[in-house]
Amino acid sequence: MTAKRRYLSLLAVLCVNLPLMGQVSIAQDGTGTGAFRAGDYHTALAEFQRLRDAGDLSPRLTYNLAVTHYQLGNSVASERLFRELLQLPRWGELARYNLGLVAVQSGNRTAAQRWFQGVERNTGDANLRALAAEQLRQLERDSTAAPAPRSAALLSIGAGFDTNVVAFPDPFQEEAAQGEDSFVEMLGYAQGYLSGERGAGVRIHGYGYMRRHSDLNFLDPSALGAGLTHELPFREWQLDYGVAIGHTLVAGEALTTDVSGRLGVERTFGETRFTASYRPQFLSAGSAYPELEGTAHRAELGWQRRTNAFMWRTGYRFEFHDREDRAFEDEFFSYSPVKHRVLLEAGWRLMPAFMLTLGASHEIGRHSDANRMFDLDGELREEKRRTERTELWARGEYDLGERWRVAGEARHMNQDDTFSFYEYGRSTFSIGLEYIFQ
Repeated sequence: MTAKRRYLSLLAVLCVNLPLMGQVSIAQDGTGTGAFRAGDYHTALAEFQRLRDAGDLSPRLTYNLAVTHYQLGNSVASERLFRELLQLPRWGELARYNLGLVAVQSGNRTAAQRWFQGVERNTGDANLRALAAEQLRQLERDSTAAPAPRSAALLSIGAGFDTNVVAFPDPFQEEAAQGEDSFVEMLGYAQGYLSGERGAGVRIHGYGYMRRHSDLNFLDPSALGAGLTHELPFREWQLDYGVAIGHTLVAGEALTTDVSGRLGVERTFGETRFTASYRPQFLSAGSAYPELEGTAHRAELGWQRRTNAFMWRTGYRFEFHDREDRAFEDEFFSYSPVKHRVLLEAGWRLMPAFMLTLGASHEIGRHSDANRMFDLDGELREEKRRTERTELWARGEYDLGERWRVAGEARHMNQDDTFSFYEYGRSTFSIGLEYIFQ
């Protein structure tokens, strides 16, 4: 038997025999099963999805849906469904093997190897171990072939309302409410591999963003950026390093141009992912904003875990800024803080097409030099600033199909400071339509 035929026969065992020979339950009326056997995967998908929408969240139906999506080439949906089965004793290893096949379908050979290696090491099922071993051998045979280029893109357009665009201190905002405004915004992001593949290649990426306010157009922000990142595996770790350049504007006038580097590491422990990164940044500011000129350094640690329909992540970020301070007659302003930020976020897939995410973060910043300034009470004070900023957010995402999604977000931020001039509260509400291509 040739390698190609052997691979196809193994694929047939997985995608046809397993879901149709009693290891998973089949719709009672048999419509989905019959359509699947006949190769009518669109009809099978519609039937299986109808049962799930009716409240059948059994792992058997989830598996049927995942395999059908796989047959239709819907890698994103198939991966999401297989991941729901990872923590279930009867289904975990089978789901891992399938996730390896999905990674092969997506062109991600590195991820596929990891899934298959995990199955080969840990499963107690001799047949499944043999399947995983054969897939690893096939990947090894194909390793000399040029990897397929991979690309992804996101386009989002939305509208919203900001209760304090200007970041007025609370007394000003409460009296005049002059900082409130509605807005429309657009975000675009794209990436592609110049060589190799995800996890073992050179990736180019770029973004563009703009927001337009109804009245406060002198605060309209825009941003453009691009970067190059090299990703490579190292033993059990995933490494990446690269460089990026960004340019931001306010009302069409230059705000900053920055060049940044990045060094990151990542490792997966079962269904848990650990990340760490360091990013130095060098900023050049427009003539109207000299306080933004200088350098910044950011180090981050992250921990994320997915279990069935639940996701949580936590993180810590350290920032050191060395910016140009400013002096005006009797006043002096420091713009070089050291910041510490902690974050906690949790998400629930409440139904197959809907994801709810809740998050919170708290940041403490301390400035290296003392400010000397007139506060809101008119008193001239000299003291080092200490700032505390708390953010809360909720985000809902509803999938309209494989590529379209509606997303809404509510976010609130409150800042306390040594000087009441810098204290304010701010809430934003937005809704948008997103298009995802991968």
